[in-house]
Amino acid sequence: MKSIKLNSLILIALLMAVLVGCEDTFLNETNYNKITSDDYYTTASGIKSGVNGLYGRLRYLYTTEAAVNMCENNTDMFVPPMSTGYMKIDPNTGFVRDFWNACYITINQCNALIQALNNTNIVGLSDSLRIRYLGEARFIRAHHYDHLVKQFGDVPMPLKPSVGIVTTSRRVRSDSVWNQIITDLQFAIKHLPANYVSAEYGRVTRYAAMQNLAKVLLTARRNEHQSIQLALNYADSILNSGNFALANIKDLWDISKQRTPDVIQEVIFPVLYSKDVILNGDGNRAHLYFVSAYSEQHSGVIRSIEYGRGWDRLKPTKYAYRMFLNKDIDIYSKAKLLDARATYWFQTSWNINREAGYVYSSIMYDPVLKVDRVVYQSVGSKAMMAPFGDFTPDDCKAVWPTWVYLPDSMKNVVGNNIQSLSSPNATWPSNVKFYNHLIFPYINKYLDPTRPDVNYEAGSKDVFVYRLAETYLIAAEAAFLLEDFEAAVYYLNAVRKRAERDDLSSPQFFDKMLITKEDVTADFILDERGRELIGELNRWYDLKRFGKLEERMKWPDIYYDNPVTWYNYWLRPIPREQLLRITNPQDFPQNPGYSN
Repeated sequence: MKSIKLNSLILIALLMAVLVGCEDTFLNETNYNKITSDDYYTTASGIKSGVNGLYGRLRYLYTTEAAVNMCENNTDMFVPPMSTGYMKIDPNTGFVRDFWNACYITINQCNALIQALNNTNIVGLSDSLRIRYLGEARFIRAHHYDHLVKQFGDVPMPLKPSVGIVTTSRRVRSDSVWNQIITDLQFAIKHLPANYVSAEYGRVTRYAAMQNLAKVLLTARRNEHQSIQLALNYADSILNSGNFALANIKDLWDISKQRTPDVIQEVIFPVLYSKDVILNGDGNRAHLYFVSAYSEQHSGVIRSIEYGRGWDRLKPTKYAYRMFLNKDIDIYSKAKLLDARATYWFQTSWNINREAGYVYSSIMYDPVLKVDRVVYQSVGSKAMMAPFGDFTPDDCKAVWPTWVYLPDSMKNVVGNNIQSLSSPNATWPSNVKFYNHLIFPYINKYLDPTRPDVNYEAGSKDVFVYRLAETYLIAAEAAFLLEDFEAAVYYLNAVRKRAERDDLSSPQFFDKMLITKEDVTADFILDERGRELIGELNRWYDLKRFGKLEERMKWPDIYYDNPVTWYNYWLRPIPREQLLRITNPQDFPQNPGYSN
């Protein structure tokens, strides 16, 4: 595949200035929401600012705490670290309300633009640009309805802008919502360009619309052979376009390389952020949510920009960690895992990082001298590690005095068999500990070490909503449903070969990630999506689409405490705030299983 063609990469600030237009879009968001087509969308400059403002609105979805909780938390991949099981939600849950409101505010702005573009004589706006703007607005509207219908089922579906206070509302059947989403995305595919000049990187292309529609068809038309074939055709159109290629696995989540040709050649639909404080608004705060409270474990390790500011909102499940392991091949003692995603996409070690000249000291039982002794560690020494694999006693001894946090699954193996002055002949050395709700390996996809200080929340890391690796996985899923297992293997192996550890000193790893058609099952494809797309706001939707949500949420190895034995939450609750603001509640029933 060819790399995406770019003549040059412009400065981030200039790129964002092109995308968001005037500063009012971000500085005066409330006033912007009150603008209607009658008083603003009558000029070419007003329309341009309005369309660019829609891209700013995407930041209220990607990647907010509400979206993370709605799409990733409480799945087979993540649970709340301090939860004793499933985190229950109800109509009063704040992140449910925030998700709902963010989607409908953006939809209303889309509707205002669509109405103006369809019905207003806009001086100075060419017909070709008008059609393109319509494609952008209809894509963004469809994209938000896609989220809403998957989360809530039947939802209100306004297609015209609301002005003033709206006191009545009705839910529209989900099949009608899906039909509108498909219509909007088909329009976008027909009328959006394949690419833009480099200065407009970040705008929606026809390939983004194809990827969105392929996923919609796999969800809403899963039992229709023709629709699944169409989803595969869209995926193949992207893969064969010559515009995209898989990036280097080491660079994909490196913020210093996020706008380089090697990385953006994989990106099909990004949401852009900026280092300009004015243009960046609240910034990308996703760097906060997945990071553990690592600084609360070891007095030599403090919060740092490198390791992130841990809000400790999501912890990978025991099953999620195991998904990345290949026990017959992985060399745990040398930190060599076959699946390079486990190596490069997770934070698994922390060094002494206090002020210059600091020396950490502690008393530990020495596994060689068989005595308690004072251990000294200077800045830069490895303080803690949390390996994926099941380390052996010799593995732990080899890195002593570094604290080794073993997976929870090792607790029964180790038990109390840890060396100390009173137990000198125990099997495990004194540096052994276990994952807990404050320390565990966490994904680094959203880490932003370019922030000015560790407490600064407004990150500037772009969000990759759609990328080529997922295109391969969409194609694999469609091919599997069409019973073309050889094709499914081809698509899956494209992703897995990129993920294979590239280590010339370990030839035993070569091609070991590749699979055959005997390996291809629905569960395998679902898990490959989990491995590749962990943390990228797909998992709850994937579990529903594959029909695995209830089954997997009952698995005991999902939870660290109190596994769930009953689960029937296929839909989220309608926010109570929405039910209280309307005067016709009899026409707006709550979803099953929730009170009003």
